[in-house]
Amino acid sequence: YEEGGSCSTGEAGFGSPKVQPDSIVTVVVDDCDLDLDDTVAESITVEVMSSVDVGFPLDLTEVAADAGVFEATVQITSDPSGAGLYAPDGSIVEVVYIDELDADGNENVEVLGQAEVDGSIEGPPTYTVVGFTPSTATIQVTASEPVRVDIDFGLACPSLNGSASSGGFAPSGRSYSEMSR
Repeated sequence: YEEGGSCSTGEAGFGSPKVQPDSIVTVVVDDCDLDLDDTVAESITVEVMSSVDVGFPLDLTEVAADAGVFEATVQITSDPSGAGLYAPDGSIVEVVYIDELDADGNENVEVLGQAEVDGSIEGPPTYTVVGFTPSTATIQVTASEPVRVDIDFGLACPSLNGSASSGGFAPSGRSYSEMSR
């Protein structure tokens, strides 16, 4: 990376301005100068919280060596004593980290990403099985906003021991997820 370059100012968020209650959401930080070693995928720690929960630290892992993009998932729950981050419908979820040096040379800048927990968000309106063989399947999801597709699979319903993901939030329109056993 180039110090002071455009990617030196970090961004944090949830991949969408709104998230579903009682769901698993992806927390993303994009900051190239957090990539200190181009040969390994590194980790950073951020704070996740909501407007009704003080939250907790969350470790994010770089999506690939030399990527400068870090991700992890967190469970959003509307049960105050449930597992994960308490964030009922109508609350705000937040991710915060400190950007040690932004593109303007400012030190220790707090970077905040937010999303509204909104139970009125509709799920993807359509999905299509594009291809299906004994060992692979390709599914197309069409949505009006960025989506991430996670699919569990296996040889029988009680033993869904595989998982496939679209790998992040695809732009509005189409998202493909392919899985193999």
